[in-house]
Amino acid sequence: MKNPILIFLVAIFVCFAPVLCAQTPKEKGQEYSVSMLVQDPLRFTKTLDVSTVKEVYAQSKTERDTTFTVYNSSTASVQVYFVHGEEFHHILNPNPTGVIINGKKFNFYCAIEMGARTNISNFLDVFEFSYLSRKYLCFFSYREDCIQKGCNYRCYNVYDITEPNKPLAYSFSSTYGGYDSFGDFNFDGIIDFVRAAPKHPENAAKLSKEEQAMLDRYNLITAYTIKDGEITQLSEKGNAYYLFVKASDEDMSKFRILEADWFMSVKDTSGNVAPKKPYFAPYISFDPKNPFLYDANGYRVEKRRFAIHIRDYQELDGALDYCEELKAAGYKDVFVLSDQYNRELTFMVLVGNYWAKEKAQEEIKKVKNINEEAIIINIEKEYWVQEKQ
Repeated sequence: MKNPILIFLVAIFVCFAPVLCAQTPKEKGQEYSVSMLVQDPLRFTKTLDVSTVKEVYAQSKTERDTTFTVYNSSTASVQVYFVHGEEFHHILNPNPTGVIINGKKFNFYCAIEMGARTNISNFLDVFEFSYLSRKYLCFFSYREDCIQKGCNYRCYNVYDITEPNKPLAYSFSSTYGGYDSFGDFNFDGIIDFVRAAPKHPENAAKLSKEEQAMLDRYNLITAYTIKDGEITQLSEKGNAYYLFVKASDEDMSKFRILEADWFMSVKDTSGNVAPKKPYFAPYISFDPKNPFLYDANGYRVEKRRFAIHIRDYQELDGALDYCEELKAAGYKDVFVLSDQYNRELTFMVLVGNYWAKEKAQEEIKKVKNINEEAIIINIEKEYWVQEKQ
């Protein structure tokens, strides 16, 4: 007689074996958090509460009623304004907003370039912090025009208020939100911040359905420094420092590192120290067969969207010499791009490398003093075409 208990156990195994086999393997490697990437965390001062709200009513039809929200900062006079009017729509035509710090008016932005202003009406937090003997004010919010599924960018509008009468404004967006976005990540005694943005792995199409459902967990973390009113990405010889990670949750509270080229040694998912892998694949400087963008030193840089085209040269040496002239004239962001679509290979000299068209439109006013024929082009397109000014 067959053992009924044995038959029962075999039946259970047959039913549940596919489920057991389909379980996602346990993630390997050390888990990190953003706070683990910096030695000295910033000193959080306080969250700013609203002290008063006052209304200013229009005296004429050309003016608009305005609400001023005053925050209880002990370092500077801080008030956010909100302009009313029937013509404004919360999506199509948002009410103008901004902040006034010690009498100086600033717009809100949600990008490093600060090219296209944004109108923010709700803040997740307004706080002050100090770092390396300097004082800062931060308005932290969701990006209000980012409403589609999976779009969870936060906006940071940061103001250096060390000298209250000379505030300096900075802005950036990130899918990670936290005070520990700030710190001295490259250990040079100057405040930096890290920015996280979604990036799918190269083999995304070959991943299982379970993994593809979690593609928004993959992020690229890059670092920037804040100094003298400018934001500069931290890089070496054209390669940005970065971490390519897979987060354990949507808030990226913990993550495992897949690839890295960072300021300190980190471990990848194998459990070993991650080998330094450059942000860009190896290349030959100024390779005319590939439409890469290079700086004046011959290092490949990230190609964004808009640039100002000043002049063409048939020889690379001529283009580089002209780049040196532009740098001597005070232009820091000067680039060379090979144009393969003319009858002969030419080297284009460009000023700027922007995501926001507004930033290129602002810069071209200065460039016209050097060359009246300078134009804005879209360098993302296959053929470099002039953009409407």
